[in-house]
Amino acid sequence: MALIIIVAEIQHKFRLENKYYKPNNGLIQSTLAGYYFYLLLGCVIVMDYLKLVEELNSELYDKHGETEGQFFFTASGFIDILGFENITLWHSEDDDRKWIEKKNDYEPMKPYLKKKLKTYGKKLTVLAS
Repeated sequence: MALIIIVAEIQHKFRLENKYYKPNNGLIQSTLAGYYFYLLLGCVIVMDYLKLVEELNSELYDKHGETEGQFFFTASGFIDILGFENITLWHSEDDDRKWIEKKNDYEPMKPYLKKKLKTYGKKLTVLAS
């Protein structure tokens, strides 16, 4: 389902933002290559998020058995969200993970999400006491 939403949003965004998108003008060939590149890239990213959510939920089940809460991934076409129950742990519009210069990349997502969830847990513990 998320993949269908991503595809539809990419198609919509492509048509709105690409000034060369005119079906009969000859430029469509070159712009379609870019379109399919971003379509494929979007699918790969979604699959990575879904795999991460599956790993986290499996790990949660292995440690605690059946729980009501689960990790989730959702996308609107404009923003990607990873979270737990109704708590947003990360979203693509404000990626606050640490930047690692040596790797030229952000810190890995899985440890980041666990750290963020622990922070929420500590806040709730303080509130409950």
